[in-house]
This record gives sequence, structure tokens and C-alpha cells, in this order.
Amino acid sequence: MPDKVLFVTASVIIAISIVMVYSLSAYIVLLFDYNEFHFVVRQFIFGVISILIMWSLAQLDPDVWLGRLGLTLFIGGFLLMAAMPFMPPFLVSEVGGAKRWIKVFGFSLAPVEFFKIGFVYFLAWSFSRKLGHHANMGIKKEYIRFIPYALLFVVIIILIALFQKDLGQVAVLGLSLLFMLMLAGSSFKFFISLISLSLIAMTVLIVTQEHRIARVKSWWASTQDFILAFFPESIGSRLRVEAFQEPYQIGHSSFFQA
Repeated sequence: MPDKVLFVTASVIIAISIVMVYSLSAYIVLLFDYNEFHFVVRQFIFGVISILIMWSLAQLDPDVWLGRLGLTLFIGGFLLMAAMPFMPPFLVSEVGGAKRWIKVFGFSLAPVEFFKIGFVYFLAWSFSRKLGHHANMGIKKEYIRFIPYALLFVVIIILIALFQKDLGQVAVLGLSLLFMLMLAGSSFKFFISLISLSLIAMTVLIVTQEHRIARVKSWWASTQDFILAFFPESIGSRLRVEAFQEPYQIGHSSFFQA
């Protein structure tokens, strides 16, 4: 039987998202002359479908179906992401040089969204079988034990960050991996060392792509006055970003808020 409190909470969040879509899509509706309910109707349809799917899945026996659904989402999502760069344009939407969405019956679906669910299940399933308590293991042995997961995550980085140009999804999956490792019994020293390596890797991925550097600069340009007020002028003048043009998404969100 479903957890009623969890089900109601998730349903309320979905309902709030529908209201938010109606509010936030006002600018696009005016700009492209869409019907004012264009986006909210689509969100409502998906919201209702999502609630029905949640309720239906909650009726299933988790001992029988949890593994089947989790591994199907993990393997299926992985294979779809690997195949997307080679799919024809009528199946895959390309925006800004990135292929992230597959066209299905007039809708665009992102395989990475399904993969994230499968990834969490796969980690929980694998950690419960392979990982135990870290007592007297040593950080070297912990790293050796972690190698297969690290190799898998490198492949995920290539598929998502390089092919799909979506560093944000990599960050979400990376944080999921780190915290699930900690909850599975890894040592605090191992956890901190992985956090440090992840920050270095994220920095490298950001500085090697101009559009990511532009996003960091746009964030800094909007907050620098407050932060630099605490620094001497000699330092603040070196850190200040002058006359920086914001990227499309950030610039238009600011225009809408104004």
C-alpha cells in the first residue's frame, strides 16, 4: 500500500509546479503569441499522468517490481543517452549544439531524467551487496573498492557533460553518488577526499567551456558589489567584472522579473 503522507506531499508539489508554470510562462506566451494556457495545460496533463503513475506503482509488490523497474530505467536511460548523438534529427531535438531530448508523440523527453532514478536505484542495489563498514579498511582499499563506480561515472560525465553539454545533471548525479557512498558506510576521510577531487574536476569542466565561464561571470557580476565591499579597493578592482553581457537565459529571466 502507498505511503499516503508521501503521496499527498508529492501531489501537492506537482500542483504547485502547475501554478508556477502558469505564472512563469507569461513572457513566452506574449512573445510568441501562444494561447495563455499553452504551457499550463501541458504541465497539467503531465502532472495528472505523474500522479496516476505514482499511485499505480505504489500498488506493486516492491520485492518483485522494484528491481525490475530500477534496473530498466538505469540500463534503458544509459543506452538512450549513448545512442542520442547518432539519432536522426527528426527523433532528437538539438538546441545550442546539444542533443538532450527525444521527440515522442509531439513531446520532448529527456532520457537523463529517467536515468537519474535508475542511477539512484542501481547505487542502492550495488552498495547493499558490495559495500560494508569501513572499519580497519584504510583509505587505499576504499579507493580500490570505488574504482568500478568511478569508471562508470567517467562514462556518465562523457555522455552528459560532453555530448549533451549539461554539467548541472552531472553535478546532481555526482552529489547523489557521494552522499550515498557516505550513507553506505564509507569513511569520512574518503568522503572528504572525493569531495575535493570532485571540486577540482568541476573547476576543470567549467574553465574549459566558454559558455560555463560566461555563466559564472554573470553570477559574479550580479553579486560582486556586495562581496567586494568587504575587500580593500586594491583587491576589489582586480576581481571586478565590468560591462559583462549576461547569457540568454539569465538575461531574459532578469528582464521578466523586472
